[in-house]
Amino acid sequence: MARGEPLFRQWQLLKTLQANRFGLATEDLAERLEYSKRTVQRDLGSLQQVGFPISFEQRDFGKRFWKLAPHYIESEKLQLTVVEMISLFLSQQLLAPLAGTPFGDGLANALQKIKAILPARMTCR
Repeated sequence: MARGEPLFRQWQLLKTLQANRFGLATEDLAERLEYSKRTVQRDLGSLQQVGFPISFEQRDFGKRFWKLAPHYIESEKLQLTVVEMISLFLSQQLLAPLAGTPFGDGLANALQKIKAILPARMTCR
């Protein structure tokens, strides 16, 4: 398994859930993402464990339909999608050479504001 494969898989899973607000069955997620049903189940569990608001509702004879809460990062006027939030955190690495400049400081301040909204277990630092 490539070093970043789980992260990439989970990123795809989050984007797929976010794009399907009514939810998708595990089998449909596995088919769309081209991963096994077991891998999708494991990734859903991992994402839930670190605090992503992923839930399911049972429909169609007990079949689980997985969803991502639509606006879970919200504070007054700040609403971030999963892709926007993760993009900001990943941009830290790209903008590291700008540390100490207004742009580097601006990114650091924005990320601190986001971290203040997130549950502690969702932040790795």
